[in-house]
Amino acid sequence: MNYLVFQMDLVVGNPEVNRKIIERWLEANYSDDVDVVVLPEMWSTGYVLEELEEICKVDGNQSIEFLQSLAKKFNVNLVGGSIAVLEGKDIFNRAVIVNRMGEIVHTYDKMHLVPMLDEPKFLTGGHNQVEVFELEGVKMGIIICYDLRFPEIIRDLALQGIQVLHIVAEWPLARETHWNTLLRARAIENQMYVVASNVTGTKLGVEFAGCSQIVDPWGDIVQKLDQEVGELKATLNLETVPQVRKDVPIFSSRVPSLYRSNLRFFLDGVEKISRPEIEFTDYKNFKLEPIDGLVEGLSQRVISENSSTQEMVRILEFAPGTDTTPNGVQVHHYWEELYVVKGSVIDLTLNKIFTAGMVASRPPGMQHGPWKSTDGCVMFEVRYSR
Repeated sequence: MNYLVFQMDLVVGNPEVNRKIIERWLEANYSDDVDVVVLPEMWSTGYVLEELEEICKVDGNQSIEFLQSLAKKFNVNLVGGSIAVLEGKDIFNRAVIVNRMGEIVHTYDKMHLVPMLDEPKFLTGGHNQVEVFELEGVKMGIIICYDLRFPEIIRDLALQGIQVLHIVAEWPLARETHWNTLLRARAIENQMYVVASNVTGTKLGVEFAGCSQIVDPWGDIVQKLDQEVGELKATLNLETVPQVRKDVPIFSSRVPSLYRSNLRFFLDGVEKISRPEIEFTDYKNFKLEPIDGLVEGLSQRVISENSSTQEMVRILEFAPGTDTTPNGVQVHHYWEELYVVKGSVIDLTLNKIFTAGMVASRPPGMQHGPWKSTDGCVMFEVRYSR
């Protein structure tokens, strides 16, 4: 997967000029083999916090529409950095991901606000958990600047199977050592690519670090800029990710039941788990629905679920001939317990067949799959995060 990352010297408080800077830069550096373009944090305005509300009112959705137009014009996926978005009385620092068709596939509002910059006085922190998105079938995540200091949210994404983490930032030169160290640490501890886009130059009395870079799953720097305006062009060998995770199996070595924070989360949440009241009934009374994604032939009957935690009880059905190879090896951040009701599946990684009557219990981080079912298969599955 080919990346093009912009290290930008933005014009503070002027979205229109910054849009022109980005478009001219992309026109000069784009080539047909580029798959993903990455922009930095708050590229349209910079950190003019006291002026953001007025700028947002005047500029409206122009920067988001610009990203959509740009993606379609160049037929490229855009990790569109982040921009200030006004909703009611709240201003969010929002990352926007746009696919080649100009469709917004993901947004994320920065949840950790920087007290040293008085961000909480002017911005509202995001209310939602970090989530996985996909570009070209690859699982990815994004965080914004200060979020880099909170490894727990990044581990959450890693446990959901991401292979690439994007970090968009306006990180100051005064803390350059932290920036460089934390980027490599996040890549190493989660065994994934880290792609970081920072700004450069001096704005409102703050000198920014630049040092945009791409780090591989071993923690080695693929490419890195200093403080100059410029770009990174690199190919991510995504086959490296599952290989590194196999060679050093940290996810299957985890013992989350002994981690104090997880235990406290469990105890706090026990009383909050709810299920619908259902007496014995034929499982076929629950609607069979295809599972959206890259694989045909996978369907489910959902008995109960909590979409915010991904807790679920379901009947999972493989049609004869179903092959989940496009989904790759799976790693989840929740527990899974399964019972094969009928039929069989083959784990293509282990080259083992599992048949009716067999059970499995998978802790968070355990790798499994991909699967193939020659004769079809029905499984009963329970997922829980606590």
